[in-house]
Amino acid sequence: EVSLSEDFFSFVCRIIDEIQIEKRSPLEAIEHVQRSWSELLSRHGRMSVEQEIGLVGELWFLLEVSKTIGIRKAVLAWKGAHLEEHDFGFEQIDVEVKTTTSEKREHWISSLTQMVPSEGRKLTVLSLQLTGATVNQQNAISLRTEIRLVRESLGEAGSKAKEYFEDCLVQARWREECADLYKRKFTIRSAPLVIVVDQKFPALTPSVLNTAPLLSEEKRIIDLRYKISVDGLGKELPLIDGGYEWGWL
Repeated sequence: EVSLSEDFFSFVCRIIDEIQIEKRSPLEAIEHVQRSWSELLSRHGRMSVEQEIGLVGELWFLLEVSKTIGIRKAVLAWKGAHLEEHDFGFEQIDVEVKTTTSEKREHWISSLTQMVPSEGRKLTVLSLQLTGATVNQQNAISLRTEIRLVRESLGEAGSKAKEYFEDCLVQARWREECADLYKRKFTIRSAPLVIVVDQKFPALTPSVLNTAPLLSEEKRIIDLRYKISVDGLGKELPLIDGGYEWGWL
Protein backbone atom coordinates (compact mmCIF):
# COMPACT_ATOMS: atom_id res chain seq x y z
CA GLU A 1 0.00 0.00 0.00
CA VAL A 2 1.01 3.64 -0.50
CA SER A 3 2.87 5.26 2.37
CA LEU A 4 1.16 7.91 4.49
CA SER A 5 4.46 9.78 4.95
CA GLU A 6 3.39 12.81 2.87
CA ASP A 7 0.25 13.36 4.94
CA PHE A 8 2.28 13.00 8.13
CA PHE A 9 4.85 15.49 6.79
CA SER A 10 2.09 18.06 6.14
CA PHE A 11 0.71 17.45 9.62
CA VAL A 12 4.14 18.04 11.19
CA CYS A 13 4.71 21.21 9.14
CA ARG A 14 1.42 22.63 10.41
CA ILE A 15 2.52 21.93 13.99
CA ILE A 16 5.86 23.65 13.41
CA ASP A 17 4.07 26.70 11.98
CA GLU A 18 1.84 26.85 15.04
CA ILE A 19 4.88 26.80 17.32
CA GLN A 20 7.02 29.27 15.36
CA ILE A 21 4.40 31.67 14.01
CA GLU A 22 1.53 31.43 16.47
CA LYS A 23 3.88 31.01 19.47
CA ARG A 24 1.94 28.06 20.86
CA SER A 25 3.55 25.48 23.10
CA PRO A 26 4.32 22.12 21.42
CA LEU A 27 1.44 20.41 23.20
CA GLU A 28 -1.00 23.22 22.33
CA ALA A 29 0.17 23.18 18.71
CA ILE A 30 -0.38 19.42 18.39
CA GLU A 31 -3.84 19.61 19.94
CA HIS A 32 -4.84 22.61 17.77
CA VAL A 33 -3.69 21.04 14.48
CA GLN A 34 -5.20 17.69 15.37
CA ARG A 35 -8.53 19.36 16.15
CA SER A 36 -8.43 21.35 12.89
CA TRP A 37 -7.71 18.28 10.80
CA SER A 38 -10.41 16.28 12.57
CA GLU A 39 -12.97 19.01 11.92
CA LEU A 40 -11.96 19.22 8.27
CA LEU A 41 -12.21 15.48 7.73
CA SER A 42 -15.51 15.19 9.58
CA ARG A 43 -17.07 18.02 7.54
CA HIS A 44 -15.91 16.98 4.13
CA GLY A 45 -14.75 13.40 4.38
CA ARG A 46 -11.54 12.25 2.77
CA MET A 47 -11.65 9.43 0.28
CA SER A 48 -10.14 6.21 1.47
CA VAL A 49 -6.72 5.33 0.03
CA GLU A 50 -8.45 2.64 -2.04
CA GLN A 51 -10.92 5.18 -3.47
CA GLU A 52 -8.13 7.65 -4.22
CA ILE A 53 -6.08 5.05 -6.08
CA GLY A 54 -9.15 3.92 -8.00
CA LEU A 55 -9.93 7.48 -9.10
CA VAL A 56 -6.31 8.06 -10.10
CA GLY A 57 -6.52 5.01 -12.36
CA GLU A 58 -9.79 6.08 -13.97
CA LEU A 59 -8.54 9.60 -14.68
CA TRP A 60 -5.25 8.26 -16.04
CA PHE A 61 -7.22 6.09 -18.46
CA LEU A 62 -9.50 9.01 -19.37
CA LEU A 63 -6.53 11.24 -20.21
CA GLU A 64 -4.75 8.52 -22.19
CA VAL A 65 -7.84 7.64 -24.22
CA SER A 66 -8.53 11.33 -24.90
CA LYS A 67 -5.34 11.44 -26.99
CA THR A 68 -7.11 9.14 -29.47
CA ILE A 69 -10.81 10.04 -29.29
CA GLY A 70 -10.69 13.58 -27.89
CA ILE A 71 -11.26 14.90 -24.39
CA ARG A 72 -15.01 15.50 -24.80
CA LYS A 73 -15.80 11.91 -25.83
CA ALA A 74 -13.47 10.53 -23.17
CA VAL A 75 -15.14 12.55 -20.41
CA LEU A 76 -18.67 11.71 -21.51
CA ALA A 77 -17.72 8.02 -21.63
CA TRP A 78 -16.85 8.09 -17.91
CA LYS A 79 -19.71 6.40 -16.04
CA GLY A 80 -18.27 4.93 -12.84
CA ALA A 81 -18.58 8.05 -10.71
CA HIS A 82 -22.35 8.00 -11.29
CA LEU A 83 -22.59 4.57 -9.67
CA GLU A 84 -23.22 2.79 -12.94
CA GLU A 85 -22.03 -0.79 -13.17
CA HIS A 86 -19.00 -0.13 -15.37
CA ASP A 87 -16.47 2.72 -15.32
CA PHE A 88 -16.49 3.67 -19.01
CA GLY A 89 -18.98 3.13 -21.80
CA PHE A 90 -17.82 3.51 -25.41
CA GLU A 91 -19.70 2.80 -28.65
CA GLN A 92 -19.44 -0.99 -28.55
CA ILE A 93 -17.54 -1.81 -25.39
CA ASP A 94 -17.55 -1.12 -21.65
CA VAL A 95 -14.30 -0.84 -19.71
CA GLU A 96 -13.79 -1.51 -16.02
CA VAL A 97 -10.58 0.13 -14.78
CA LYS A 98 -8.98 -1.76 -11.89
CA THR A 99 -6.02 -0.10 -10.21
CA THR A 100 -3.70 -1.47 -7.57
CA THR A 101 -0.44 -0.54 -5.83
CA SER A 102 0.29 -4.18 -5.09
CA GLU A 103 3.21 -6.01 -6.71
CA LYS A 104 0.67 -8.56 -7.93
CA ARG A 105 -2.28 -7.84 -10.18
CA GLU A 106 -4.91 -8.33 -7.51
CA HIS A 107 -8.15 -6.36 -7.70
CA TRP A 108 -11.33 -6.02 -5.69
CA ILE A 109 -14.67 -6.78 -7.37
CA SER A 110 -17.35 -4.79 -5.59
CA SER A 111 -20.55 -6.69 -6.44
CA LEU A 112 -22.08 -9.78 -8.01
CA THR A 113 -22.96 -7.87 -11.17
CA GLN A 114 -19.85 -5.74 -11.72
CA MET A 115 -18.31 -8.36 -14.03
CA VAL A 116 -21.54 -8.99 -15.94
CA PRO A 117 -21.42 -7.50 -19.47
CA SER A 118 -24.31 -5.26 -20.48
CA GLU A 119 -26.66 -6.79 -23.04
CA GLY A 120 -25.21 -6.61 -26.53
CA ARG A 121 -21.92 -5.10 -25.37
CA LYS A 122 -18.46 -6.45 -24.65
CA LEU A 123 -16.82 -5.91 -21.25
CA THR A 124 -13.09 -5.49 -20.79
CA VAL A 125 -11.02 -5.02 -17.65
CA LEU A 126 -8.02 -2.71 -17.77
CA SER A 127 -5.59 -3.74 -15.02
CA LEU A 128 -3.32 -0.88 -13.96
CA GLN A 129 -0.45 -1.19 -11.49
CA LEU A 130 0.86 1.92 -9.77
CA THR A 131 3.77 2.45 -7.42
CA GLY A 132 4.70 5.38 -5.22
CA ALA A 133 6.82 8.15 -6.77
CA THR A 134 9.11 10.77 -5.32
CA VAL A 135 8.07 14.44 -5.43
CA ASN A 136 10.25 15.35 -8.42
CA GLN A 137 10.14 12.02 -10.24
CA GLN A 138 9.58 12.33 -13.98
CA ASN A 139 6.19 11.17 -15.31
CA ALA A 140 4.73 11.08 -11.80
CA ILE A 141 0.95 11.44 -11.57
CA SER A 142 -1.35 12.45 -8.74
CA LEU A 143 -5.07 12.93 -8.25
CA ARG A 144 -4.69 16.72 -8.12
CA THR A 145 -2.59 16.96 -11.29
CA GLU A 146 -4.88 14.65 -13.25
CA ILE A 147 -7.95 16.71 -12.36
CA ARG A 148 -6.11 19.87 -13.39
CA LEU A 149 -5.06 18.32 -16.71
CA VAL A 150 -8.61 17.23 -17.54
CA ARG A 151 -9.96 20.68 -16.71
CA GLU A 152 -7.31 22.35 -18.86
CA SER A 153 -8.04 19.98 -21.76
CA LEU A 154 -11.76 20.74 -21.46
CA GLY A 155 -11.09 24.42 -22.08
CA GLU A 156 -12.61 24.32 -25.57
CA ALA A 157 -14.82 21.26 -25.17
CA GLY A 158 -18.09 22.99 -24.36
CA SER A 159 -20.07 23.52 -21.17
CA LYS A 160 -21.87 20.14 -21.21
CA ALA A 161 -18.66 18.14 -20.91
CA LYS A 162 -17.28 20.53 -18.29
CA GLU A 163 -20.40 20.35 -16.13
CA TYR A 164 -20.55 16.58 -16.51
CA PHE A 165 -16.92 16.20 -15.40
CA GLU A 166 -17.38 18.41 -12.34
CA ASP A 167 -20.50 16.46 -11.39
CA CYS A 168 -18.54 13.21 -11.73
CA LEU A 169 -15.90 14.57 -9.36
CA VAL A 170 -18.56 15.44 -6.78
CA GLN A 171 -20.04 11.95 -7.10
CA ALA A 172 -16.54 10.55 -6.58
CA ARG A 173 -16.28 12.52 -3.27
CA TRP A 174 -13.74 15.04 -4.57
CA ARG A 175 -13.86 18.30 -2.63
CA GLU A 176 -11.80 21.26 -3.82
CA GLU A 177 -11.21 22.47 -0.27
CA CYS A 178 -9.68 19.08 0.57
CA ALA A 179 -7.24 19.09 -2.35
CA ASP A 180 -4.22 19.33 -0.02
CA LEU A 181 -5.12 15.92 1.41
CA TYR A 182 -4.25 14.23 -1.90
CA LYS A 183 -0.53 14.80 -2.37
CA ARG A 184 0.50 11.24 -3.14
CA LYS A 185 2.33 10.77 -6.42
CA PHE A 186 2.47 7.60 -8.47
CA THR A 187 4.14 6.15 -11.52
CA ILE A 188 3.04 3.28 -13.74
CA ARG A 189 4.64 0.10 -12.38
CA SER A 190 4.06 -2.07 -15.47
CA ALA A 191 2.32 -2.05 -18.84
CA PRO A 192 -1.49 -1.87 -18.57
CA LEU A 193 -3.15 -5.24 -19.04
CA VAL A 194 -6.34 -5.68 -21.11
CA ILE A 195 -8.52 -8.67 -20.25
CA VAL A 196 -11.77 -9.59 -22.00
CA VAL A 197 -14.46 -10.64 -19.54
CA ASP A 198 -15.70 -14.00 -20.82
CA GLN A 199 -16.37 -17.44 -19.41
CA LYS A 200 -12.68 -17.86 -18.54
CA PHE A 201 -12.56 -14.66 -16.49
CA PRO A 202 -12.40 -15.32 -12.71
CA ALA A 203 -15.71 -13.81 -11.62
CA LEU A 204 -18.55 -14.65 -9.28
CA THR A 205 -21.80 -13.65 -10.96
CA PRO A 206 -25.50 -14.52 -10.50
CA SER A 207 -25.25 -17.07 -13.31
CA VAL A 208 -22.31 -18.78 -11.58
CA LEU A 209 -24.22 -18.95 -8.31
CA ASN A 210 -27.24 -20.34 -10.12
CA THR A 211 -25.23 -23.46 -10.90
CA ALA A 212 -25.19 -24.28 -7.18
CA PRO A 213 -28.70 -25.60 -6.36
CA LEU A 214 -28.67 -24.74 -2.67
CA LEU A 215 -27.65 -21.15 -3.41
CA SER A 216 -29.93 -20.52 -6.38
CA GLU A 217 -33.03 -22.07 -4.86
CA GLU A 218 -33.12 -19.92 -1.74
CA LYS A 219 -31.07 -16.98 -3.03
CA ARG A 220 -29.14 -16.90 0.19
CA ILE A 221 -26.21 -14.88 -1.19
CA ILE A 222 -27.57 -11.42 -1.98
CA ASP A 223 -24.30 -9.62 -2.70
CA LEU A 224 -20.59 -9.93 -2.03
CA ARG A 225 -17.17 -8.32 -2.47
CA TYR A 226 -14.15 -10.38 -3.42
CA LYS A 227 -10.57 -10.10 -4.63
CA ILE A 228 -9.25 -11.72 -7.80
CA SER A 229 -5.82 -12.23 -9.35
CA VAL A 230 -5.42 -11.55 -13.08
CA ASP A 231 -1.68 -12.24 -13.31
CA GLY A 232 -0.95 -14.04 -16.56
CA LEU A 233 -4.31 -13.21 -18.15
CA GLY A 234 -5.08 -10.92 -21.07
CA LYS A 235 -2.63 -8.92 -23.13
CA GLU A 236 -0.24 -6.12 -22.18
CA LEU A 237 -0.66 -2.88 -24.09
CA PRO A 238 2.51 -1.99 -26.01
CA LEU A 239 3.96 1.50 -25.63
CA ILE A 240 4.15 3.12 -29.08
CA ASP A 241 5.73 6.55 -29.58
CA GLY A 242 5.19 7.41 -25.92
CA GLY A 243 1.52 6.36 -25.88
CA TYR A 244 -0.70 3.30 -25.82
CA GLU A 245 -2.86 1.85 -28.57
CA TRP A 246 -6.58 2.33 -27.90
CA GLY A 247 -7.89 1.26 -31.29
CA TRP A 248 -9.59 -1.75 -29.70
CA LEU A 249 -12.14 0.45 -27.94
